[in-house]
Amino acid sequence: MTPYEFTAWREALGGRRFFMTIGANVVNTLIFVGTDKLDQSGYLLTFGATVGAYLAANHMQRKLESRSE
Repeated sequence: MTPYEFTAWREALGGRRFFMTIGANVVNTLIFVGTDKLDQSGYLLTFGATVGAYLAANHMQRKLESRSE
């Protein structure tokens, strides 16, 4: 797979920020839930905040990109 094909594949699935968010949530799950440092409600709050931040950043990025066109 060439770098161009890899970039196109990554962008088709959601982009770099999406994969970074998934990776952060996997690490979050392993550290906090796996070591019993965070209960279920705390985990859901943390996960929801991460998803909310991702959606807000994506919305703002698309809004700024549409203005520049």
